Amino acid sequence: MITPDKRIIENKRVDLTDYSAKCPKGLREFFVIISFVDESGCYFDAFCSSRATALDYVLNRFYDCKDYIKYISITDYE
Repeated sequence: MITPDKRIIENKRVDLTDYSAKCPKGLREFFVIISFVDESGCYFDAFCSSRATALDYVLNRFYDCKDYIKYISITDYE
C-alpha cells in the first residue's frame, strides 16, 4: 500500500523583509539572501546607494555570526 509522506518539512529560511517600507529617493533596492553553514538562512530588502554599500550593510548587520555565513547573494531590483 502506498501512503503519502508525512514527514514535517522544516523551513529554515526567515523573511526579515518589511513589506510596508518604500525605497527612499536616490537609493536602490536590493534583495539579499544569506545562507549559513547549517543550511539555515534569511532574506530581506536593503535600501542602499550601491551594491558595495549593501554588502557593507549586510556584514555589519550580521557581524556577530560572520563566521557561520556560507554565502551572501545580493540582487538589484531594477
